[in-house]
Amino acid sequence: MKELTERIKNTVKIAQNEEEFPESLAVQVLDIADNIEQYSSIPEMIQELILMVSDYDIYAGTCCGMMATADFEIEQYLEKIRSTL
Repeated sequence: MKELTERIKNTVKIAQNEEEFPESLAVQVLDIADNIEQYSSIPEMIQELILMVSDYDIYAGTCCGMMATADFEIEQYLEKIRSTL
């Protein structure tokens, strides 16, 4: 689990530095990393969240970022994760 925690934290850090990942989302994703044991029954969802954060682009949904993940998509996915607890 420690490896997964570090992977989440590193992914968020990179997204914040390179893609202007919103602080409000970073806090929520890092909360999952800090409490990873609570999410041990849904490792696939956590892996998907990591992929979504790494694919985040501030311009997702526009002509330039059609293949990227938008902030609202990550927010919806976080809600889905929380609903499984």
